[in-house]
Amino acid sequence: MDKLLAVTKEINIEQLTEGVNLYLEMLKSQEAVLKTMAACKKPEDDKFMVQIARDNKAKMMKLERPGRKVMTHLRCLEDSINIFAWFMLSEKKSDFLEQFGDFFGAIDFNG
Repeated sequence: MDKLLAVTKEINIEQLTEGVNLYLEMLKSQEAVLKTMAACKKPEDDKFMVQIARDNKAKMMKLERPGRKVMTHLRCLEDSINIFAWFMLSEKKSDFLEQFGDFFGAIDFNG
């Protein structure tokens, strides 16, 4: 994360900085929930875990217009947000791995 923050600071475009911070917020939020779940019981309804991803994806999409210089960067972040729903995919490892590959394939790194 330190390298990502350093590069973002170097590029110094407000919309990219905000997008990266939203993304890191999602990572930290999911990490906190997973640590809590590891220490406690998994909730029956775990859909609440993707709400922050939905909210932050909507916020990132609003950054595109004023952040045209970094639109490709923002779209890569947006496209990868589906990965945050990994725990809702399947209980079967084979289903999980196949879908996860699709999620990574949907990230348009080349713009």
